[in-house]
Amino acid sequence: MNILDRTIAAVAPRLGLQRAVARRVLADMSYDAASTGRRTAGWRSGSSGPAATVSEARNRVRYRGRELVRNNPIAKKAVMVISQNVVGRGILPNTICKVASRKTKVEGLLKAHFDTTACDFYGRANLYGLQRQIISCMVTDGEVFVLRHMNEAFAARGKSNGPQMPLQYQILSADYLDVTKRSLSPSTNGETVFDGVVYDRAGRVRGYWFYDRHPNDTLNVRRLESNFYPVERVSHIFRSDMAGQLNGISWFAPVMVKMHDLKDFSDFRLLREKNASSFAYFVHSNSEAGLGMKARKGDGEDYVSSYPITDVPAGSAVHLRDGDQVTAGLPPQVEGYGEYWGTNALEIAMGLGLSYATLTGDLSKGNFSSSRMGWLEDQRFFEATRDDTLQPKFLDRVNADTQLAAQFSGVRGEFSLGWTPPARDMVDPVRETNANIAAMEAGIKSRAEAVRERGRDVEDVDDERAEDAARERNLMGG
Repeated sequence: MNILDRTIAAVAPRLGLQRAVARRVLADMSYDAASTGRRTAGWRSGSSGPAATVSEARNRVRYRGRELVRNNPIAKKAVMVISQNVVGRGILPNTICKVASRKTKVEGLLKAHFDTTACDFYGRANLYGLQRQIISCMVTDGEVFVLRHMNEAFAARGKSNGPQMPLQYQILSADYLDVTKRSLSPSTNGETVFDGVVYDRAGRVRGYWFYDRHPNDTLNVRRLESNFYPVERVSHIFRSDMAGQLNGISWFAPVMVKMHDLKDFSDFRLLREKNASSFAYFVHSNSEAGLGMKARKGDGEDYVSSYPITDVPAGSAVHLRDGDQVTAGLPPQVEGYGEYWGTNALEIAMGLGLSYATLTGDLSKGNFSSSRMGWLEDQRFFEATRDDTLQPKFLDRVNADTQLAAQFSGVRGEFSLGWTPPARDMVDPVRETNANIAAMEAGIKSRAEAVRERGRDVEDVDDERAEDAARERNLMGG
């Protein structure tokens, strides 16, 4: 407020306020998006922070997202497409050992643990099945928790079957989080609790409160209890769309209403198609004909029906009396359904970050070039999900946990795990293979990089090639 405005406000406060409001409105009108008027009337634009925005909506959105996956084919396909492409057959660990002689022993231990259900707390999935569950839960619910069990798992299995890693993972949906735990006033050590998550003075996560069972499960026969788990044992996996976001929101949130409405539209159009396929006709009778006509019952007796014609079987001949008139009903028209459905499906695919063809499986609307461009864009989305979310929030934790667990199993020596993503299927194998060969010959791509793009470890490929060469020499008598 300048000197003139302050002077006017001191003498005439109401006039000064009107001038200040007018200046603010004029400043906002420099952007159309900030203007107020008929075009922006009803535009909701809350000022809540990222944590409050997600906290207020995530539970209801999560429940609705699960209902969509159960009953909506587009939602079900979206979860399948994302999980199958981010994880595929599995994001495989490859061992990096400083001592080459120990690599075989380490890889044998990892294979016996991660390729079996030994790594699952419930004993139902291997590591790659757990990866798919994590992605599916994250897409539907927006977030998922993975609880690490170390010594408990080791004590339960024992060492009778040889070296085993005392490491298991338990996947917990967001329902397990005890959101009743809240204490916004800092404790003596500066910690606060919000929606079951404990934060230190600087806002870093210190731990989580989880129920010992699912709070809404039918197996609950005793009172629920929640326990505190330090952050070192928990992987909280969600996609951060806003800086400062503390929880995840379902990936269906931007398109959830449209997906629900489109399913209703499809159901209504299906009913309309059924009605259109039914040929209806109407009989106009004079007063005398309305008295009815005789028909014969199954036992041979006659009766009089006020409406003698109830249906017309195919190929039948119907005799009408004098005065009866028959007019046919016009079935409803059902054109335009495919175009309308496709337009809405395209918007849903955009909101999910997928191409139309990938989400719907409809490949009729593009040629080879457009399909390849869409597929490459989808691959960038899948890679970003893998590299920005799953890798740092889960796989890196598995790497650290494995190094610790291996020590309990008698495997000494420094090693670490790299992660090989699933192979990206080639749209044109001949062209893309030749392009890889040219890139390696030009020195802009290594052979190891090209092998990793195929979802393999270069050392495994070299070992297999050496075995093939040795087998061929033996067969040739060399």
